[in-house]
Amino acid sequence: MAVKRRNINLYLALLIVTAGSSFISAQFVVSPGSAITIKQGSSLYIGDDLLLKSDATSSGYFVDQTNNGDYTITGSKTVERYLTANGWHNTSSPVSNESSDVYTGTDLVFYYNETIILNDWNFGWVLYQGGLTVMKGYDVFLPGPTTVSYSARSTQSLNTGGYSIGITRTNVPNGEIESHKGWNLIGNPYPSPVDWLTEAGWDKSDINDAKYIWDPVNDNYTIFLGGNEPIGINGVCNHYP
Repeated sequence: MAVKRRNINLYLALLIVTAGSSFISAQFVVSPGSAITIKQGSSLYIGDDLLLKSDATSSGYFVDQTNNGDYTITGSKTVERYLTANGWHNTSSPVSNESSDVYTGTDLVFYYNETIILNDWNFGWVLYQGGLTVMKGYDVFLPGPTTVSYSARSTQSLNTGGYSIGITRTNVPNGEIESHKGWNLIGNPYPSPVDWLTEAGWDKSDINDAKYIWDPVNDNYTIFLGGNEPIGINGVCNHYP
């Protein structure tokens, strides 16, 4: 997701699915198009592995709305995300400790550094290999359809709770035009969609109230503008994956 201006704080978005206290002692699989949500006052115990499945139609999601991460998963946590072929994908990691190696079949993994754009905003794209920073966005080209499997094991975990990340707007002499400054690639850190219109979940005071996500199928940006009269452009809604 691309956003403009200086700084952004992100908190867990609210999705309306109810769940009480649960105790499960088997592998738990969330199928594409399904979600499991832990609401405040509830807790969840899974005495084995958790797998969030994904395919070309949709993905499975895990939503933690509790204040203190009131869930226990004793086994591995795997979040699948299906990505289409022959296109660039804006991505981010939903687990705490994953690397760019998760994008199998490609070396084309980039992040965007707005501070080095100088007189050409295309200079901001930086080829990258290494650990994926939580809430940082990455642009990945995949030559074939790929199901990415983000995995959290041992002390690693699914991302939950509040996150923040610094973003920049750089001015240099004879630099880029104003409309090309201040672009930052920020990722959704959670294993579920977030709602751009949930005002209690965001600090958007220093950014434009708009999100841009590249659509590799239609080769354009989907754009959602917030404010008093929210509007989606190119088939996008207020949620983003």
